[in-house]
Amino acid sequence: MNTYGHVARDLAIPTPEQTRAFREQSRHAEAEQVFMRAMGIYTKALGPEDCFVGTTHLNLALLYEDIERYAEADTHFRRALSITEGASGSNADNLLLVVLQDYAEFLRKTDRCSEAETFEVRAGNITSRREPLGLCPNCDKAIPADSKECPHCEAQFGERSAWKIGPMLNR
Repeated sequence: MNTYGHVARDLAIPTPEQTRAFREQSRHAEAEQVFMRAMGIYTKALGPEDCFVGTTHLNLALLYEDIERYAEADTHFRRALSITEGASGSNADNLLLVVLQDYAEFLRKTDRCSEAETFEVRAGNITSRREPLGLCPNCDKAIPADSKECPHCEAQFGERSAWKIGPMLNR
């Protein structure tokens, strides 16, 4: 199963470039098909509670938010949250942080500000446990200062990158 799982990941995962292109080019139907296919493969190969399934739910939530299918977006945000809350491993907190921040932003966008505050506080609790943090110059979200890529917008950082992670400021 482990080998199959790695093969499934390689076959199913949309690259960051694909994901960005889908959104920038408004290729929503194509994106939905790719994410649904990935979800099926990940679920079968890795189980319904795997982080790859959670990430795919998050991608679907963001897609549905973009095209104003808010009920479906909410369902996928909640499922991504459920999976990432139970996740373990070196990247579990980062993934949960991304889901909490993106869901809070969605809740504010849909005039559910009191709910959004709950998720923002939880995200703040995660970020306060980790140091150092910085701000992504592209999406203005808190990320680990040593990140090579923003988990929110996929901006690239490094020696040859024009993007540099900025300092956290009290806002």
